[in-house]
Amino acid sequence: MSKGALQRFGWGPIIVCWLLAVLSLYVPLLTHAGGVLPFTDNDDVMRMVTAMDLADGQGWQDKLEHRDNAPYGTPMHWSRLVDAPIAGLLLLLRPELGAHATVIVPLVLPPVLLLLLLAASVGLTRRLLGPGHDLAAALLPVLSIVVLGEFSPGRIDHHNWQMILTTALVWATISGRTRPIAAIVAGGLAATSLAIGIETLPFIVGSIVAFSLFWVRDPAAAGNARRFALALAAGTALHFVAATAPAFYFTAACDELSVTYVVAIGLVAVAMVGATLLGRGLAAPQRLLVMTLFGGLAAGVTLMLFPECRAGPYGALDARAFNLLLTHVPEAQPFWNRFLADPADILPYLTAPLAGLVILGPCCSVTRGERRLDWLVLALFLLLATLVALLQIRGARLAVMPAMPVGVWLIAQASQAYRNRRGALRALGLVASWALFASIVQALVPMVVSGGSAKANSPVAATGSSACYEPGAYRALAALPRGSVLSPMQIGAEVLRYTRNSVVSAGYHRNPVGALDVEDFFSAGESVARRIAWKRNLTYVVACRGMAQLRADPKAPADSFVALYAQDRHWPWLEPLSAAGDRLQIYRVLK
Repeated sequence: MSKGALQRFGWGPIIVCWLLAVLSLYVPLLTHAGGVLPFTDNDDVMRMVTAMDLADGQGWQDKLEHRDNAPYGTPMHWSRLVDAPIAGLLLLLRPELGAHATVIVPLVLPPVLLLLLLAASVGLTRRLLGPGHDLAAALLPVLSIVVLGEFSPGRIDHHNWQMILTTALVWATISGRTRPIAAIVAGGLAATSLAIGIETLPFIVGSIVAFSLFWVRDPAAAGNARRFALALAAGTALHFVAATAPAFYFTAACDELSVTYVVAIGLVAVAMVGATLLGRGLAAPQRLLVMTLFGGLAAGVTLMLFPECRAGPYGALDARAFNLLLTHVPEAQPFWNRFLADPADILPYLTAPLAGLVILGPCCSVTRGERRLDWLVLALFLLLATLVALLQIRGARLAVMPAMPVGVWLIAQASQAYRNRRGALRALGLVASWALFASIVQALVPMVVSGGSAKANSPVAATGSSACYEPGAYRALAALPRGSVLSPMQIGAEVLRYTRNSVVSAGYHRNPVGALDVEDFFSAGESVARRIAWKRNLTYVVACRGMAQLRADPKAPADSFVALYAQDRHWPWLEPLSAAGDRLQIYRVLK
């Protein structure tokens, strides 16, 4: 790459900040035994399982996880678009590295993706502020614990891809107000983000609203609004046809790209195209009314055709399965619940989005001309993303990047004030402007106050069960003849990843029956457990100390697995295959 190209887009600061981030992400690996960290998030483990299945020859449109919900299989709602680069790297490296490829790929892929995110961050900031702010635009994401967490070695699930796509979507939407190619790109990015996961719906809604309002404000924007709408509809349909087997074309689903979203996006495209064509010559208030009526009609028809989606993506789960699978997931809880439990732990995740919303007020008030409209579009995206993050903490992943340009603007204002008149107060303001959006600094403050003892907030650390996730714990199970395994759901994905066995449940909502069978097997008594073992044709039962699902429950019958396990006892039809000191306790089910 030439020096001129580096300077034109600011690749120099991007690469420097990326290298700093990579160093900070890989240094902890050097202190870990063997240089390999175990996965601590089941989604990353399960993603490796689905990618390995694809690399081993499973069909692109076959999204059934055949080894989950033994012996029936579970239809996964995950996208092959994320599996593909992982599987491709596995196929590329296996001839040279053999089985080690499955260790190397998840360690190197996420930091490489971080380079794309930093480029999108600089591009978005340049659109809003112009050149001259590349260093801050590249460095602020690196100083975010949300970004570092989602791009750290081992994080191969789809969230980092979504952060890249949504940041680029905001950039393309703002640019698409005046540039036809950007409007088309925005439609394609919105469709691709939807194909990967419906968590990006707020951004897709934001882009739809933005292009609609561009036309309401200026009739000359009609062409770009139509380009966006048609690219969105065409991209959604293409992703659907490519990912879905023909037998499931008319199977409605609310938790993945299905005919539900193809129809909904198609109706939105018809509404946007129809409104911009029929609204020619109308005044702005009339154009707003026409677009609102057409959009409302599209939403109404969608809900009428697919009423099951009114209850959300998990509406089909019964109350018991919902409580077992989702209620106690920390990242699925609303902000206020986590804040009341531990404000110091949760604030670093939402400080930047909340501060961004507040600071956007003065930012827009001092910005003049067309650029103010660009900031207002950013405010729309940031507002939608922050609202989702308040309802579910997991939304902070996607809310942090739209706040970064606001942080860059604040830093620029503080820097200018300091240059105009140097002084301790202005220097403090400059430092505070960085700290307000650098959540890694905010996360360190509670550690310093508490004397350096960071509070573990992951389920693994909280239960003291980290050894249950170590790859080495599964060697004995992998060496046994292949069979069906019933284990706590928290380690179901590990059983799939490190052995060739099948499991009853890996803890995913598409398999509620398996999740309930695991819970009943452990807690409902021997007679219930025997019926489940017979129905599932179980080969092994696996337990591990510290698992929440194995804790003795006072309400559990005296002959339940958890009650006996607490006393180091078991049913006579379970034959121990492990030594007493082994972390993973394996029992053969006697027929």
